[in-house]
Amino acid sequence: MEQTDSIKWLQQTVMDMINARGWKPSDRGLAISMALEAAEVLEHFQWEDYEVRQDQDEIAEELADVVIYMLQFMYNRKIDIGKAVVAKLEKSAKRYPVGQTAAQYYGAKLAKRGGAPRQAEAA
Repeated sequence: MEQTDSIKWLQQTVMDMINARGWKPSDRGLAISMALEAAEVLEHFQWEDYEVRQDQDEIAEELADVVIYMLQFMYNRKIDIGKAVVAKLEKSAKRYPVGQTAAQYYGAKLAKRGGAPRQAEAA
């Protein structure tokens, strides 16, 4: 694994850059920035078929922006991203067992509430 693959290394590199410039973005500002940058990723898929477009470098740059803001946010909040991701994966593995389809999961969830899953309309 290369050094740039380490999340902690990336986070420290981001924070070194931020601190060297004296920037002190608020958690609110970082949360907004993450959402705005994620929306910029969506712009690449808004109207055209992705396979037709050759904008992989632009998409990578927008995703890098999202990650940079996320790493700052998690640093400020003292959230260990590795632990957070592993905990979420463990929770999701219990919630969505292997072999269960999304339709089965959401159908069972609706049934517990007394609803019924929507039937696909005939074309």
